[in-house]
Amino acid sequence: MVLQSSLITPDTPKTAAVVLELLEPLFGRGHTLWIDNFFSSSELARKLKIEHSTDCVVTLKLNRKDVPKEVKDKKLEKREIIARHSGPSHSTKMA
Repeated sequence: MVLQSSLITPDTPKTAAVVLELLEPLFGRGHTLWIDNFFSSSELARKLKIEHSTDCVVTLKLNRKDVPKEVKDKKLEKREIIARHSGPSHSTKMA
């Protein structure tokens, strides 16, 4: 499959390129995208929100870059939650 969207640059990660290509016709329609941890990144979430007015909910692996250190390192008890907010991005970890 060759991705040819005008939204994709040579620097766009392949998984983000797939998401952008598939979603392009839906941008600006008020949809919320749910993304699993294979396709998700903080960078993609920010791009969707800022450039395309598309909200998204993602599961992130804690070893991904841009996951706040406090969220990554916090040892949680059962039913405990930690969250951090940065611009349009919000990170939450639950136990």
